[in-house]
Amino acid sequence: MNRTKAKNKVVKIKRVEKSVLEILREFNNKNLEKNIIQAPKHKTYRLLVDKFEHFLKTKNLEALAYKDFDYSLLDEAFIYLKNTRFDKKKAINDNITPVQNDTLRPLMQFLARGNKYARDMKYTKTTLPEYDRMKSEANETPFLVWHEVESLENLDLSKSSEIEGIRDVFLFACYTGFLYADIRKFDYKQHIEIDKNGKEWIIKPREKNSNRQNLPFIDKAKAILVKWKYDLPLQCDQIHNRQIKQLCKTAGITKVITNMCGRKTAGMIWLDMGYSMPSVSSMLGHRSIKVTEKHYAHVQRSRITHEKKIIDANNRLLENQTATAPALNKDDLMLEILQKLNISVEKLANK
Repeated sequence: MNRTKAKNKVVKIKRVEKSVLEILREFNNKNLEKNIIQAPKHKTYRLLVDKFEHFLKTKNLEALAYKDFDYSLLDEAFIYLKNTRFDKKKAINDNITPVQNDTLRPLMQFLARGNKYARDMKYTKTTLPEYDRMKSEANETPFLVWHEVESLENLDLSKSSEIEGIRDVFLFACYTGFLYADIRKFDYKQHIEIDKNGKEWIIKPREKNSNRQNLPFIDKAKAILVKWKYDLPLQCDQIHNRQIKQLCKTAGITKVITNMCGRKTAGMIWLDMGYSMPSVSSMLGHRSIKVTEKHYAHVQRSRITHEKKIIDANNRLLENQTATAPALNKDDLMLEILQKLNISVEKLANK
């Protein structure tokens, strides 16, 4: 009888969920152990969690579980993280100059991934509510198109080797899809492989997640490397970003460009050249093609729209020519259409 009572008592004990902070730190550490993320990214997420902990302490909610989340709490977190001043160690410091805090979006993304991990590990049954502010504040990474890349290429920067070096490093990112951290770790002897046809390929794990980038080493990228004797002139990120913005203005480019835009530019150019989405996914080193589609699917839609306009123009011209010049054969008609569209037969044959 006593055993039954004791058993019933145990059954009635309510299981306490792990706190969000515990889950996020466990999730972050396991990702590092499994090489899903590298040490720099692990540190970034650790500091993000530390900042979120600062907010929770102001509410006496250090033991907050995912089941306790709601929109109002996320809104309060938004306001707090936007207005709280942190020093370089992500600790509160009232003596530094206030700056805009860009912590919210990556933190909310990390909270969502941690929530999925918690559900997979049976730590919680709660799904974090979708945060509308994330959508409204999310900005697409800008990128350059070919003629803008050529504008940067054609700048005469011979009077300043430092500025020329910054331009060349950015162009190297546009040709390889590397982030700045990947450029820092790139080693020609270690990361270039030659296939049976003598063509050079970049085979390099990304610094962000160790996924391999696998792409042809194009002549323009190699020319930059040779120009700087295989030792690219790297600056700190802040100097590089500041100078790239100025260089783009000089080249007549109005977009707000940073070093991260080089990678997006590479993906866009490869798609525009005709590479398939799976190929671009491999070249960028994405973990899944879904990631590539998320960031680049709109390019496919815009290309389809452009190609549809060409096809419609072809059909209209073909109909007009058939009506006015029935004596022409089909090959002659198509040649005339291509000439009017300013598309060379040789270019199409090469594709």
